[in-house]
Amino acid sequence: MPMLVFPRIVFMFMTGCLFLWTDILCGAESEGVAVQQTGFRLSETALLNLHLSLASEYDTNINRISERSTFVDNFDPSRNYTFSDTGDLIIRFAPALRAKIDDREKTLGMALALSYDLYSGLEDKKTFEHYSTLSSLHFDTNILGEFNKDGNVIVQASNGLRRDNRPDQIAIENGLHTNLFEDFLLSLYVKNTEDTLSLKISSGIQLNYFEESLFSKHNFWNSRNSLYGQWKFLPKTGAFFNASFIYQDYFNAGDYRDEQRAMPLSVFVGALGQLTSKISLKLSGGYTNSFSKEMHHDGVAGVEFVFKHSQNTLLRLGYVRTLMPIPVFQYYTLDKAYLEVVQKFFNRLLLKLDASYSHYDYGNNVRYPIQNMVEITPPDPTTGAVKTVTTNQQSLSRQDHLIRVQPTISYNFLRWLGLALQYTFETRQTPYYSSQQVVVTGAASTDVTYTTYYDYMDHRVLLTLTADY
Repeated sequence: MPMLVFPRIVFMFMTGCLFLWTDILCGAESEGVAVQQTGFRLSETALLNLHLSLASEYDTNINRISERSTFVDNFDPSRNYTFSDTGDLIIRFAPALRAKIDDREKTLGMALALSYDLYSGLEDKKTFEHYSTLSSLHFDTNILGEFNKDGNVIVQASNGLRRDNRPDQIAIENGLHTNLFEDFLLSLYVKNTEDTLSLKISSGIQLNYFEESLFSKHNFWNSRNSLYGQWKFLPKTGAFFNASFIYQDYFNAGDYRDEQRAMPLSVFVGALGQLTSKISLKLSGGYTNSFSKEMHHDGVAGVEFVFKHSQNTLLRLGYVRTLMPIPVFQYYTLDKAYLEVVQKFFNRLLLKLDASYSHYDYGNNVRYPIQNMVEITPPDPTTGAVKTVTTNQQSLSRQDHLIRVQPTISYNFLRWLGLALQYTFETRQTPYYSSQQVVVTGAASTDVTYTTYYDYMDHRVLLTLTADY
């Protein structure tokens, strides 16, 4: 982003209506900061929380486009163009409601969050005309229950449904793709009276549905199952094991995928505990395998170092290696190193830095299992047109490097009212690219070539006013 653009962005944020959809970081207990409980007390056990935020987010590369990607018309070179970054200011209005009933026997909770994103076209009015369809209403709902809390056998259940345009899965294509995601999980937690031995069995179902028909072939459901056990051999130190199995199926894939199922199995053991009053450590390691047409054996590991100097100072440093299924490729293996630093001043001002480096190593492309692939559709019964699609990949394998740096500053005016400013830098580097030549012969003949690169650079600036009571 040019140096002259950044002051302009800050000026726009300071003089307009500028705010971010997020919880105020000053209230995050996991970051080592004590939480003052807010909310409307409906009874001795029932609590109601209201949340409202007004945000603006300036994004320099909305669709995470690579500036090397091109479109070529082999009949009419005057239509050729190279893709370029598209930036815009997004105004976001986000109300939310949370309710909880909590007593010795049970906890019941419900949350409903709405978020309307308006793409303003501030950078370019043509952008607003082109991207006005991106302005949309998102939601996130959650229901949870925990029963027999003070017993030796605890039952936990949760269900979440959300609508978003940035799926958790690795992007299937450049751009924003609105999807519905359902996540149900049921768990049985068994422990001894001394709470030194525990076992947790979990089973759940996830369903992902893309609203764009073009991407319906990526719709999937999965069954995820896990077994977790822990032994506390010291008051603040324990050993654990975890086994998990995911069965993922793409129910709309048809002939799109060379292999529709993905079935990763992971088993690992580890230890966690407090080394001193300020330092804690977590170590784990194990084995994973992707059972499908392409078998893949690998290792999984994790290490996390936490230094908590006080309630106001926290340092977290870690590394994790995992394997997960994704729509376009059979799976990906992720190596991620991350850093989190949190410092709070005067019980109101909070500074935070998140940084990470991720390396993605993908399995074979299940959509295009060979490097050069030709697909010919039967003649159209009305026009007689025949479409031929030739796909060329840089290789059958793909590796990505993703760097993200995110500093945040937030200030609580009151215990329920705060302001936050956040900057995010993100870049993905990869040698992988694909090229598709589409030739249609018949009444309306065409011959065009799309070349897509997947590297990009993006800057985002957010300023937020959040009321959470």
